[in-house]
Amino acid sequence: MYAVYREVHPPTGVEHCTSCHFVHSEKEQVAVASTSLLRIFDVAQLQRNDGKAKLVQCLEFSFHGNIQSLDKVRLRHSDRDCLLLSFNDAKLSIVEYNPETNGLKTVSMHQFEDEEIRGGILHNDSRPVVKVDPEGRCAVMLLFGSHLAVCPFQQDLSIDTPLSPSPSLDTHDILPTYTISLRDLPEPLPVIKDMTFIEGYTSPTLLFLSEVSPTWAGRISLRQDSMMLLGLSLNTSDKSHTVIWTLKNLPFDSSYLHPVPKPLGGVLVFGANTLIYLNQSSPPYGLSLNSITDYTTRFLLKNEGSLGIRLDCSQSVFISNEQLLVSLQSGDIYIVTLFPDSGMRGVKRITFDKAASSILSSCICSIKPHFLFLGSRLANSLLLRYSTTVKQNIVEPIGGAILDLDDIEVYGESAVSQSTSSSSLLTNYSLEVCDSLLCIGPVVKATIGEPAFLSEEFVDKSDLDLELVLCSGHGKNGALSVLQRTIRPQVVTTFELPGCIDMWTVKSEGEEEEKGEETKEEGQNEGGEKDQSREKEEKGSGQHDYLILSRSDSTMFKA
Repeated sequence: MYAVYREVHPPTGVEHCTSCHFVHSEKEQVAVASTSLLRIFDVAQLQRNDGKAKLVQCLEFSFHGNIQSLDKVRLRHSDRDCLLLSFNDAKLSIVEYNPETNGLKTVSMHQFEDEEIRGGILHNDSRPVVKVDPEGRCAVMLLFGSHLAVCPFQQDLSIDTPLSPSPSLDTHDILPTYTISLRDLPEPLPVIKDMTFIEGYTSPTLLFLSEVSPTWAGRISLRQDSMMLLGLSLNTSDKSHTVIWTLKNLPFDSSYLHPVPKPLGGVLVFGANTLIYLNQSSPPYGLSLNSITDYTTRFLLKNEGSLGIRLDCSQSVFISNEQLLVSLQSGDIYIVTLFPDSGMRGVKRITFDKAASSILSSCICSIKPHFLFLGSRLANSLLLRYSTTVKQNIVEPIGGAILDLDDIEVYGESAVSQSTSSSSLLTNYSLEVCDSLLCIGPVVKATIGEPAFLSEEFVDKSDLDLELVLCSGHGKNGALSVLQRTIRPQVVTTFELPGCIDMWTVKSEGEEEEKGEETKEEGQNEGGEKDQSREKEEKGSGQHDYLILSRSDSTMFKA
């Protein structure tokens, strides 16, 4: 009996995703979180030469709560990644894969719901976001929008700390946690929009995007540029922290941060109408994406109003050190290229190139070597394969002049190679859909009816066989979804088999097998691998030719 709640169908919309080595240490998987459901998929490449792949589900776990945030970390005693899962209101679980039981093993559980941290809040509007340091030194979680929980991880192996004999994690890997009040910093953070770790610092450095003086579009004439960026350096050994970077007067519509990988470093600030690159060692570089910024900000921006795009509700992921893929709320996919300066300390130009048009994504992650996973709560999630082709070769200038053949003779090839080592090669990206995950939400309306075609063998008068038709999806991804209780095959023919106990099918390869052996001999003589792969494909293409029926008094063969 389900007096209060019953889940008729598991959730299909994807909220969070990350690529990780969760099951295998050598092969990368993708972890997908759908509210209360966690699934682990393996990317299996097909034997064909077209480079396509498909998603193969390895594991599935159901929770008694909705997953609010998802991230990964590699601890020192394990050759696989652990997953960090956060739940309302301020709960954190660190789990790993247990190969002995083929299930989850809880490494650590944390709860930060004390009255002192809660501060009298009854309903938590701030999502408990989890972020992990790129070098795996610590993890942090936002608590009720006013505190920060720090979970340090052990890094150096000491003499007194014995190694764990099993591949499972050791208890010394996770050090005691502590909290930081964000309201007590030298620069208080009243409203936190986003936070992220950045690379290139000796200690874990966390950046906050906060709104100092709340405003909105209707008060732009009175209050503009209300956002602030604050960098916090964490010393987990003595539980101290220091503010090392503060930048105020950022555009009011700045929404989230995306760290830039080394060697360039820094962070990208995504706004509804702007894209700003910030680095502590170089001046900021801002890009205006439409004409709205002429009236909404005083921040120095380079005008690219011809783009006419918006970055609110967008998702982004780096596919190289200087190029990232951005999925807009309209479904359009752009390749953003960062052109660093000669000293690799800042950005001198940012370009947008439209690559394709796809689904309305809620999360995105990159899977090595050349795959992307686009998760969506409004449409089918997609596994994409991207390929690159060189579009243009730009030789960067020395002293402002573009180098030609005469300059190469004067300056030498070493100078040319140094100037073109950054982003001189412009690449053109092409995307191809490899696989998809079905999504039947969000449901706008539903109705029940009888099936149109149903074989007489499956008609049961005692239990009505009904179908559920749903109006699901959103916008261009809208669809009609038909839900059935069981599989309903269309019976072509029927005949009686009296006394039949069991049956089997036999695959006969015949001439294909002999042909495969011949090609194998040729492949061994020539030393090639193509003939062996052709043999596998020919063997796999055989069909079931015989049906064996086991009867009480005899055995019957049917072709």
